[in-house]
Amino acid sequence: MASFAPKLAALSVAGISGSYLLAQQQSALAEESVPTPTAASRRNLPIYDSPAPPATLVAAPSPLQDQVGEARRFLQSNYDALHLNARAGAQQWIGWENTAEAHVKAMLPEDEDLTPGALYVGVATLAGSILARNRNILLRAGLPSAFFLASLSHFLPKTFDRVTLMAEALERRYVPGFTGIRAQATGLLSDLMGRAGL
Repeated sequence: MASFAPKLAALSVAGISGSYLLAQQQSALAEESVPTPTAASRRNLPIYDSPAPPATLVAAPSPLQDQVGEARRFLQSNYDALHLNARAGAQQWIGWENTAEAHVKAMLPEDEDLTPGALYVGVATLAGSILARNRNILLRAGLPSAFFLASLSHFLPKTFDRVTLMAEALERRYVPGFTGIRAQATGLLSDLMGRAGL
């Protein structure tokens, strides 16, 4: 046991010296890694935690958002097509109005006063419909038209001539076969009126 004691003593001395050296190395490392606080750094130490960085939003489209976007694009494209068609229809309508205005201006002579003559023609046409009120269907259809044409030829003769010329031009253009039949009927009617002395 005597030989064991010096070994134990040597080991304990070695362990103490080793632990002392280890402690010195740790303190030296700690001194190197931690800076010594200066007077300026001691004054500026924060009391509160540092502020969190601002949150960044990441766009993540939902299925509803995609469907709404698709519906909006569909409606917008159809609205644009409808808008173009409406503008084209308006332009076509304006063209028809200009054509009708040109035809009406071509029918109305500048030297004939329309104000009393048109009123007389309207009254005569209404008188024809009143006379044919309780008659058969042929008289109800024909008598106002006959009164209209007769009063137009009497009160507005130049307008009647121009309307007749335009009607004949349309007849030759669209119903050329009817022109000959109408000419024969007009000839027969004038012959009958000539024989009757009218």
